Amino acid sequence: MKANHLLVFFMVFMAIADQFFILRLKRTNNPMARLHTYWLILGWLWLATITAVWIAGPRALWYAHLNPTEGKWLPGPLELGLIGIVSLAALFMPVVVVTRKPAAASNLARALDKLRFFLPTTSRERFWWALLSITAGICEETLFRSFLLQYLRADPWRLGLAGAIAVACLLFALGHLYQGIVAACGTGVLAVLFFILFLGSGSLLIPMLLHALADLRVLVFLQLAEPHRQSRVREGISSPRK
Repeated sequence: MKANHLLVFFMVFMAIADQFFILRLKRTNNPMARLHTYWLILGWLWLATITAVWIAGPRALWYAHLNPTEGKWLPGPLELGLIGIVSLAALFMPVVVVTRKPAAASNLARALDKLRFFLPTTSRERFWWALLSITAGICEETLFRSFLLQYLRADPWRLGLAGAIAVACLLFALGHLYQGIVAACGTGVLAVLFFILFLGSGSLLIPMLLHALADLRVLVFLQLAEPHRQSRVREGISSPRK
């Protein structure tokens, strides 16, 4: 039990510390700072995940374990399949829209500029971002969707399923505050969806895949938005100063 408390404390502490490490990128000129931040996040996520698997065991973490009465509100196989298809479509529909509509690509470029300090800009950074995206899919789902849920439902907290999900989603959203309050709230809503897919399917596999794809999608967005960003930069340079 002490190991569980220590691991959750470590998870929450590092999720908060990540905000400072990521936001610090705005104020540094160190060309390696972004990679160092990626490596730090990769390191603690894998360390925490390996520890969680050691404590609880892979089967206890990667498969849902609910009482028959607790899962009555969960979608059945047909509804779950529809949710999965809609979620997948929602991930890739923006890519199609941005590809076909220049105005949407321009808006995307402006939106990405807000997080430009954290997003990859070189081929080496893109490689590590891809690894970070896959890691987030595997590790964050294991930690925040499964291990944390079990922890909150056990002694001394004894939360019900809905309460445990709410707390876990809140903590997950707080770990993404560097994106802004609105985006962090969106991440919390996404966490609810991942919980439904996890508990409904009985496995973390679908949430892991969708989570990783959602983060990997950023690489596509960056490529699509780059011409519009460069255009704005050129226009800014060529505009006469008053």
